[in-house]
Amino acid sequence: MKRIFSEKQNTPRVIATLLALLLLHAVLLLPTYPENIVPRAFAYIPIELPVLILLCALPFGRLGFVLRALIAFALTVFAVIKFANIATFLGFNRAFNPVVDPSLIPIAIETLGMTSTGLVVAAVAGTVILVGALIALFFWSTRVFARPAMLVLGGILLATAVGLKFTPWRDYSTTDASVFARDQIANVGLSLAAAEQFKRDVAADPFRDIPGERLLTRLKGNDVLLIFVEAYGRTAFDLEAPVRQLRNSEAALRAAGYAMRSSWLVSPTFGGASWLAHSTFVTGLAIADHQRYNTLFVSGYKTLIHDFARAGWRTSAVMPLFTRPWPEGGFFGFDAVYTANNLGYAGPPFGYITMPDQYVLSAFQKRELDVPGRKPVMVEMALNSSHLPWTPRPNFLPWDSVGDGAVFATEREGEDVDMDWLAPQKMRNQYELAVTYAIKTVFSFAETQVKAPALIIILGDHQPVSLVSGTGASHDVPVHILARDPALLDSFTGWTDGLVPDAQSPVWKMEAMRGHILKAFSAEP
Repeated sequence: MKRIFSEKQNTPRVIATLLALLLLHAVLLLPTYPENIVPRAFAYIPIELPVLILLCALPFGRLGFVLRALIAFALTVFAVIKFANIATFLGFNRAFNPVVDPSLIPIAIETLGMTSTGLVVAAVAGTVILVGALIALFFWSTRVFARPAMLVLGGILLATAVGLKFTPWRDYSTTDASVFARDQIANVGLSLAAAEQFKRDVAADPFRDIPGERLLTRLKGNDVLLIFVEAYGRTAFDLEAPVRQLRNSEAALRAAGYAMRSSWLVSPTFGGASWLAHSTFVTGLAIADHQRYNTLFVSGYKTLIHDFARAGWRTSAVMPLFTRPWPEGGFFGFDAVYTANNLGYAGPPFGYITMPDQYVLSAFQKRELDVPGRKPVMVEMALNSSHLPWTPRPNFLPWDSVGDGAVFATEREGEDVDMDWLAPQKMRNQYELAVTYAIKTVFSFAETQVKAPALIIILGDHQPVSLVSGTGASHDVPVHILARDPALLDSFTGWTDGLVPDAQSPVWKMEAMRGHILKAFSAEP
């Protein structure tokens, strides 16, 4: 290490200077949107580059060492945030939020750990090595430029960059790095302001004071099943197998006496963080980040779950991925919460997935729908067989064969957990198979297992990761409303008849659903 930072370097100074120039040039111009990372993106002169060279070259003595160390640290932070933006766009189709997203790192590590311990070790070690390498390289670069001769180089580059602004080629001189840094600082302020605005939104619930006897009167006597299907996004409708399965399920449901309407909702999240979609639907608030999610739980805000409870329904949550206590369940006000610990599953997990969707639905039926003399049930359920990594997959079985789930030790297909991020088509194929299974299972349950009058809402929580859905994909997810009583669907005007929404189907914000349900099914004030 001493030789690396010594003035007596083995590498000729000219080569060292060129390498340092290339490093800073690449970092300053690195795009944050993955599809913009093309050779042309680096064909510019960043004005910040000669400024940094001049700062490093000024003969400040001991003060110069401190200045160069600060520059190296600032460049490391700058580069890490750029890499974080690229990763966030690849996974969640949005920019990195430096205020909110760091709190998600433990959740991401835990999720990866349930899929592959080796992947966690590799990700953590790779991150540590990358940050360490960046610090070393940037500090080395500042040392390379810490010579009086670099004042000449910096001056020539600065004069060239500024001079380009007065020529027809002015666009080849850029201050994009400064704009990016400015925007990151501004985004911190915007995030804090948005958090304050959200607190005000939480305090203004327009449905809070409606008497319970006037709530949801048109749904009296009906069970209400709110079922989220993991990673079931608009991307699924670009694939042959899911659409074919929806057509088959639609025909079977019609034969079973169901009316159906389908459309699109805009999810607040993309590629993950399903809980943001769940909470957005039941609160009627746009909960697009973890900061808002945490704010919600200290607010005393009432949700669609509370609305149904006040109107006389028994409320339950089915969250099969949860293997530890879920304190948020108390906030939502569920009468019963079913998790991996009390659903009675006797089979093996499917990688990250604790149990198959078909078992989850079957267990819920036995614990809630088949109870003699029960009240109408309102349930919020999360089905997860279509969760990344999409392999291995359970086989679909006759419903009377599911039992305690032990049968799934052999009723499975596909490779063991296999996330090949360098083979997007392979992952897309695995997603297609997994989401088709999820669609077949949930609509078969509605067709054959739901006997009592019911309003069934089946929707996606978010799109699959950008590697599958494509960068720039929308946040749209499908939503389906089913009932054997067609009159219950009257308020969903303009929605597509059946299970396959199209380009003409309306697109609603997910946070609009709570208000629409309460207005459509409650007594007139």
